Amino acid sequence: MPLHGVPVDLDLTAAKADERKNLLGRLLPGRVYVTDRGYAGFVLLQAILDLGSWFVCRLRDHSVYEVLEERPLTTEAQSAGVLCDQIVWLGGKDHRRDLKQPVRILQIACKPHYKRGEHGGDGGPAQGKYLLIATNLLELPAGVVALIYRQRWTIELFFRFFKHILGCRHLLSHRPNGIQIQVYAPGNSASTPARNGITTSPRSIAAGPRGGIWNTSAAIGRWRITATGKWM
Repeated sequence: MPLHGVPVDLDLTAAKADERKNLLGRLLPGRVYVTDRGYAGFVLLQAILDLGSWFVCRLRDHSVYEVLEERPLTTEAQSAGVLCDQIVWLGGKDHRRDLKQPVRILQIACKPHYKRGEHGGDGGPAQGKYLLIATNLLELPAGVVALIYRQRWTIELFFRFFKHILGCRHLLSHRPNGIQIQVYAPGNSASTPARNGITTSPRSIAAGPRGGIWNTSAAIGRWRITATGKWM
């Protein structure tokens, strides 16, 4: 039976709220936090370390770091698209008090995405030929770390499912209580079958390691919904 990823928590905040601060107040020990580059903050990563948890976090392409060790790549890692496996000091020397130990960085090949021209819209943020992934999972095979980050796409599929299938693309109310009802009722209805081993939509779930946690958010109008989920 495949393992299913389901949301376990939803939080409603103002659209311009700091997502990293939101997650900082919700951290738990013994978890693997899988996050996109919007969560790449030294204070947050150190807090995850201090709690005895782990992170697999995408970094911005222009991130600064000092290479301490080059790790050899296995055949399996190369087959998974891993281009580079390094131990580094992340950030400049001024940030050593925020992130107090070296971390592991992987470069993972991906399909480049370039911004469209002026008349075609920006098409989202540009993306080069590889993803830069930071983690404190030092002993895990590089290919497995790449697979863990790939499962982060579960949350993007969940928000697409939430907006388009459950009909929550537009707000029916702009009052906090009305928004909470609109968000929590369909979210709970959609996740309950998956919690009981029933697949309701193949686009809304994905497999992953037991105990893994993903966290991200999406804006609807003037509000932002932050979802936390786990692989069961």
